[in-house]
Amino acid sequence: MIAEELWKKLEFEGAIRNSRVRKALVKVKREEYVPLSYRKYAYMDTPLPIGHDQTISAPHIVALMTSLLKVLPGQKILEVGSGSGYQTAILLQMLGGKGKVFSVERLNALVEMAKQNLLKQEFKNYKILKGDGHNGLNENKPYDRIIVSASAKKIPEKLLKQLKKGGLLIIPVGNELLSVRKDKKGVCSQKLEEYVNFVPLVEN
Repeated sequence: MIAEELWKKLEFEGAIRNSRVRKALVKVKREEYVPLSYRKYAYMDTPLPIGHDQTISAPHIVALMTSLLKVLPGQKILEVGSGSGYQTAILLQMLGGKGKVFSVERLNALVEMAKQNLLKQEFKNYKILKGDGHNGLNENKPYDRIIVSASAKKIPEKLLKQLKKGGLLIIPVGNELLSVRKDKKGVCSQKLEEYVNFVPLVEN
């Protein structure tokens, strides 16, 4: 499947929910974030191995999570699970050069992979850091948006504390993709968005 066919399919299926998400997906070339041996499969709607028992998420999941996150230019975003840097690049496209993405990854090899992949692009407003995703990134809180790319057993309390009032967290818990909104009083409410299958969020 070629890229344009895939994006049309995801629009029809409802994974791509607005034109800004579509533009970001078109702009970021998925083949640049997968190993050479898998590049011919880059525009199949499936997760692909990136080494170290980790995968790059299927395009429909990236599209759906990005749509649900409702990113606006100028926001500060925390990403848990950098992987190969693909979702990071999508978020940076959504920000349009305004705002910043902080991405936390527990595996050194993937920290370096994401850094190298993103260095090839023109992005500047991001940081890829090694860390335990359960802890988030306390020093740069609060975050307007938090996105988690691995399945937690429960929503980490530290992520909720680091979420800004009025902010939004998208996280898989078990096989449920949840959106969690913190209101202006700091009270969190959650909504089941979809059933999903992710690699586990491992605690260091």
